Amino acid sequence: MTAATPSTAEAARVASQLTLAGGFTTYFPVNVERATNIGLAARHLDGLVIAPGETFSFWDRIGEVSARTGYLPAGTIIEGASSVAIGGGLCQVSTTLFNAVARAGLRIDERHPHSYYIERYPVGLDAAVFYPTVDLKWTNDARVPLTLRAAATATSVSFWVYSLPTRRTAELLPPGQANFRYPSPDQPADPAHAPGYVVPGRDVWATRIVLQDGVEFWRDVWYSHYDPVWGGPAR
Repeated sequence: MTAATPSTAEAARVASQLTLAGGFTTYFPVNVERATNIGLAARHLDGLVIAPGETFSFWDRIGEVSARTGYLPAGTIIEGASSVAIGGGLCQVSTTLFNAVARAGLRIDERHPHSYYIERYPVGLDAAVFYPTVDLKWTNDARVPLTLRAAATATSVSFWVYSLPTRRTAELLPPGQANFRYPSPDQPADPAHAPGYVVPGRDVWATRIVLQDGVEFWRDVWYSHYDPVWGGPAR
């Protein structure tokens, strides 16, 4: 026995009740290869429905990332230093999605910071991915189906999470930052940074409070350790 297919009227009624649970946009410099990779990933995730209780894995959902599937070599971080690899730029996608899901108040199961702080992302709220061991995972614990929508331009990517009302909200507190560190005299310059440009290392604690019907449901504290990075040779 199969379930009855919802009528067009019923589908329209449900669609009219969908609300925006969370959304976020990040921006990046003009780069054709990076924009191509980000656009491919965003289109792949656009319209995805996550059922109640289902866990989302970035690498399980994104599909094959290779030249065969249209991805190009672009900037990435490998072993703590800027490099180039097929699919470079996908951390922009995972970071943007993480921020949208965090604002929807959903359960975050796995999130990793980058080796050094990338200033186009909210401090302490980046989400690095690197196949196959560094993933972004979250669970739809809101008891209603969720729909992801995504859009990308030549310089931005956006995610939105839609659902029936969950009566859940999330508050992101200003991050705590400590232990600022600067590059040592013998630290090699990073090729992705302009000569003389320095991004201090630091430890960051980002706190999220999730409310259900206005009452605190739980809170997360996401810790990030960032190494210092610089562009050399001027200091």
